[in-house]
Amino acid sequence: IRAAHPEVRTIFLSTESDEVVNETRKFPRWAFVYSKEERHNWGPQRSVEQLGGRHLLVHSLGNLMLHMDCDYFVGTLTSNWCRLTDELRQTTGKAAGQYIDLLPPHSPK
Repeated sequence: IRAAHPEVRTIFLSTESDEVVNETRKFPRWAFVYSKEERHNWGPQRSVEQLGGRHLLVHSLGNLMLHMDCDYFVGTLTSNWCRLTDELRQTTGKAAGQYIDLLPPHSPK
């Protein structure tokens, strides 16, 4: 990111892993934006059962708002939510392609 886009300061991180969030501490130059909430890698049905539909809706819309203001996005293109939020972000005038997919074959080497 630094070589291609030195102006980048904020990066939205979409993850269900606390380990990934903790790894961001290795990169103090950037401000990583993510929701500060207990993370679970549950499917949609279990998430609704455990947390409630209203909670999930509010949390998702909050994440969407955070995402819209960031310069860069880190997530997985296999996630429908990640693809949707990235496509919506591009409608705000943010440069297309400022996205890192964490899963092969698109992940950085």
